[in-house]
Amino acid sequence: MSRTLPTRCRRWLDAIALYVDGDLEADLCRALEAHLRQCPDCRLLVDTTRQTLYLYRAASRYPVDLPPDVHRRLFARLPGVGGTRSAAARPNSEAQA
Repeated sequence: MSRTLPTRCRRWLDAIALYVDGDLEADLCRALEAHLRQCPDCRLLVDTTRQTLYLYRAASRYPVDLPPDVHRRLFARLPGVGGTRSAAARPNSEAQA
């Protein structure tokens, strides 16, 4: 998929999220499906969004405890977080350290 969506596709971005969730109005759903038949970029976006949701839901069924160092490095890289978290948000081993 191209780095930027063509102008004709940008209007569908909000609709795609609703479409994937099954919450898009019937008229818009039909219009989006007509667009998807002709647009490989938007089909890829829909497929990628569906796969991401599937993986997220599957992963949430099997939570994994990450080592404290991984948490620290992750939060240090997140914009607006800068590695600072309250003790309540830290894993037990990190909060007690």
